[in-house]
Amino acid sequence: RSITSRPPRRPSRTPRSRKPSTIWGEPHPVFAEPPHMHSSMVFIGGPGEPAQVGDEVPVNVRMTTATFDEIRVK
Repeated sequence: RSITSRPPRRPSRTPRSRKPSTIWGEPHPVFAEPPHMHSSMVFIGGPGEPAQVGDEVPVNVRMTTATFDEIRVK
């Protein structure tokens, strides 16, 4: 009987965790890194100008897992 070993798995070069929300209508944007601790960064791509600090960005998130600096109801 022969025993073979596999090489160790290398970390993926592309993120695989998807966010359970939408940003600018793009369903399930990709995390820049797997979610942990208290904050996460996501990749947001697409045509047009990128959002600037202070811009309002339409998002849909799970309210049970999100905290907000400000909430505006329209």
